[in-house]
Amino acid sequence: MNMRRILSCILLPAYVASCMSWRVEPLSPAQVVTQEEPSAIRVTMKYGSRFELESPVVSGDSLVGLVKTESYAPRGVLLADISRVEIKKGDALKTVGLVVGLGMLFVGIATLGYYASCDDAFC
Repeated sequence: MNMRRILSCILLPAYVASCMSWRVEPLSPAQVVTQEEPSAIRVTMKYGSRFELESPVVSGDSLVGLVKTESYAPRGVLLADISRVEIKKGDALKTVGLVVGLGMLFVGIATLGYYASCDDAFC
């Protein structure tokens, strides 16, 4: 397996996972679901519990979706009982930090590999 493929397999999961973060939405829960159409949201209830709801939809006065337990279970909560909602969004600062950090790591590994493989007469 060539070095480019190995590096791609290592970097891609790190890139995807670290460049997203949960962001609190200033809109009402119903507006977030209808306007943003997220695939998942993090719901914080007024009494303090928090959970992720996948495939959320507004149905009347409730927010309905799937909660992952051992399997996916349907769950509905009253919109009036929700304190805040968050959705995952890209984070430019994390993306830049990741690219710069991985670039430095790659240069460091390449430099170490170069000096480890050369003879004293040629370096």
